[in-house]
Amino acid sequence: MVHSPSIQKAVDLLFALNGATTSIRLYPPESAIVKSGIVRVYQLLTEILETEEFLEFAEAEAKLLIQGGVLREKLQKSDRVHGFTSMMVDLGINCITFQRGIDETELADFLQILARSSEEIHADGGLPALIEKQNIIHVRVDEKIYTRTDGRDKYPNGAKGEDPAVSELKEGLLVNALKRIAASDLEAFKDGGTSEALPDVFAQLVGAGKKKIIAMLLKRMESGLAHDDPEIRKSVAATMAKVDEKLEETGHTGLRLEISKILSGWAQAETEAVNEFELVANRMGNLVRSLAASGKAEKVGRIIESYDRIAKGELKRKEAIHTIAQNMIEQLAEEELLENLMAKTFKKTGEEHLSSQKEDIETLVNLGAKNLERLFERLRDSSDMTERNRIIQTITQIGTPALPEIVQQLKHDGPWYYIRNLVLLLGRLGNETHVPALERFLVFQDYRVQREAIKSVQTLGGKNAGRILCDNFEYVDPQLQAYVISVIGALHYEPAVPWLIELLSSDIPMQKKANRDEIREKACETIGRMKAGQAISVLDSIIRKKKFFGKKEPESVRSAAARALAEIKR
Repeated sequence: MVHSPSIQKAVDLLFALNGATTSIRLYPPESAIVKSGIVRVYQLLTEILETEEFLEFAEAEAKLLIQGGVLREKLQKSDRVHGFTSMMVDLGINCITFQRGIDETELADFLQILARSSEEIHADGGLPALIEKQNIIHVRVDEKIYTRTDGRDKYPNGAKGEDPAVSELKEGLLVNALKRIAASDLEAFKDGGTSEALPDVFAQLVGAGKKKIIAMLLKRMESGLAHDDPEIRKSVAATMAKVDEKLEETGHTGLRLEISKILSGWAQAETEAVNEFELVANRMGNLVRSLAASGKAEKVGRIIESYDRIAKGELKRKEAIHTIAQNMIEQLAEEELLENLMAKTFKKTGEEHLSSQKEDIETLVNLGAKNLERLFERLRDSSDMTERNRIIQTITQIGTPALPEIVQQLKHDGPWYYIRNLVLLLGRLGNETHVPALERFLVFQDYRVQREAIKSVQTLGGKNAGRILCDNFEYVDPQLQAYVISVIGALHYEPAVPWLIELLSSDIPMQKKANRDEIREKACETIGRMKAGQAISVLDSIIRKKKFFGKKEPESVRSAAARALAEIKR
């Protein structure tokens, strides 16, 4: 919440600002009087913005408000305050906001504009247009949200074809309410008539292109959603849901996205407004579907993430709110939306897609966790390796909730690359209790699946990992047997030492000499790694004798034995 600065400091700034604009009108720009006046305004403004994000002067009913608070009557009647308020009325300005980060040059440019007559400013397109043209970004000016006609305030005409009596009623209800809202009086949102009329009014403002007024209303509604009073939050949330419905009718998707950002933030913070939460969730679900159907699925991530956090219980909420969010995510996951997202995300290529692809995958993670079966179907049926890798990335990010489906899928047949990817995922997401489920894939008909199973067994580890590798060694594809021995060493499976010594000391038949030599090298390395003292005599025999059991010992095996012996004796 913004804390009001010292009223006196803000009034002093206002007096200095009036003095500076008067000097600018009377003296040339290089005059010392003009320069000192600008410096004085900048010093006072900087002092206030050291503790405030912004400083806002607003006009409502010919009275000046500072940071939403009305000045006391005595100050309202002072010539300088009255003159500043009259200037805002003449220019059709609702409020002037100075934002932290403004520099002296930017302030001077603004004061030069403000010093011009209202006729000149209007002739050049109005104060907001001049500020935009001058590229002044730290001063924001909002236009009035009503006009003066025949001496009375009047809101823009009602909707086309609307009953004149209804339109007149809305004008009467809204004129004062909109003034109060513009002046940050959020209690105005609690008025039933105002809340009912605002969606139509908002749609009219959009049609009229009143961007600054729309921005002001959105800002006030965002403040209303963060208000301590739950009734204000409820009213604003319901109003914004109806505004979204109006914008859908007119096809203003961009503005709907802006509103969705505000409502997504509110959804993550709201604790009380159950009915309004459901109303908003329905609108946001509708927006997600519309975006996906129109090819803009990359825009839905923020919405889905917000509701998924609530659905998962990451944010503690009333059971009713939790259930609404859960139902919303589950419904979206069951619809074509998930298929559209997968088709779009998994086919992206090129550097320019990397950032959006990451966001899309995060969205798929949130939805895919509710429909894992569909993700696995696509993984099984895809013939594109890049697409399969992205699906694996998505499932990996889903994490342990995917494990039951992985185990279930491993019970069925499929292409070798699908089985290999399932084995890979089990290794990434599982734990040592899943090692037995991998055993049968050590003897799978395709050696690539066997290799992935060996990797996953090593990753998961545990008391059964080494034993399973030893038990299945002779059935593993010969080109992978040396790798199995290396993994046994990495697991430090000491019960394998006698078996490894036997591999070195007996003439076990093997299919290829190259495989035999590599296996014996890896056996030496593994024995050395485990510092198996009982193997010293066998290693020493390999090193000292040029022949062993009538066969020459290859130099590579003798070198491996020497390294192992040195490692044991170290």
